[in-house]
Amino acid sequence: MSTQHKAKTSMDRLHTLNLRDLESLLVLDATRSLGQAALELHISVPTLSRRVTRIEDLLGITLFERSHSGTITTGSGRHVLRLVRRIMTEAQHLLMLTNRVTDLVEGEIRVGLATSPLHPGVEMWLRFWHGTYPHTRISLHTASDEDVIFTLRSGRIDAAILPQCALSNGLASLRLYNDTIVAVMPDEHPLARNDTLHLTDLAEERLLVPMRMHKGQSAHFLPSLITRHPNVIPHTDGALTLLSLVRSGSGIGLSNTASRDLHPPGLTFRSFAASDADFEVHLAWRQEADDALLGRFIAFMRGQAREHDWSRSHYANGGKLGPWP
Repeated sequence: MSTQHKAKTSMDRLHTLNLRDLESLLVLDATRSLGQAALELHISVPTLSRRVTRIEDLLGITLFERSHSGTITTGSGRHVLRLVRRIMTEAQHLLMLTNRVTDLVEGEIRVGLATSPLHPGVEMWLRFWHGTYPHTRISLHTASDEDVIFTLRSGRIDAAILPQCALSNGLASLRLYNDTIVAVMPDEHPLARNDTLHLTDLAEERLLVPMRMHKGQSAHFLPSLITRHPNVIPHTDGALTLLSLVRSGSGIGLSNTASRDLHPPGLTFRSFAASDADFEVHLAWRQEADDALLGRFIAFMRGQAREHDWSRSHYANGGKLGPWP
């Protein structure tokens, strides 16, 4: 078989893939769970499993492996997914051009982050935003809940991504997604052998807890655990510092799934068998905000959240957005 014929045969195989297939790979990579990915894609788990198997057969590459900690992307899979993200971004650009929605809006939107890093899904949404409005700039600012709210109220940032429990009067919000608290420990820790953790498993451990001091209360990280744990160590610095402390043997840390998805070497992440390990993450802004670019950004994020069905949009505290563009 000639080289040209082999190349044509390979392209013919790829022609059977569609954007829905590629989106499925990205969602599965972000959730690391067939069940959660199927839920977000509105299909059954067997349907998703067959879809992934078909894609792997077409590519001749194993993209995902099952493990005790979930569905893990292989090394080859990570290379493929980088290309898939590029394809999806370019497809979004093509859609924008054909729908004639690209315009010359200019300006900057300053967004505060109470919990870093960004969720992988939100990162994808922001890439779509930059493709839609290439003449705008989004700047990110990291601080604690209380500092983010202060800078938002004072007008030094335009919006903030933060846990629902940190919202206060005078702020409107849009629910983006649900995040989950997970435990992080060195790979060699005995608890790393467990598929999931119970609160009693941590009774003898030093617990590094990211504390968000909001109005004198430790906020949203497994309050039922924190209030009765004998050895809680408040952590007020960033997520990367916490991961470094855990890796150096300072204790078990509490983190979120976005940190887990960074795949830091030497660390194992485990979920909790506890109902209060989940929390909502919102995009918040001042009720009186009337900036046209901000209004367009909020509408865009609302549309992305609805499209991915992570949550239902709503305003907190009866907040209303100002004039729309």
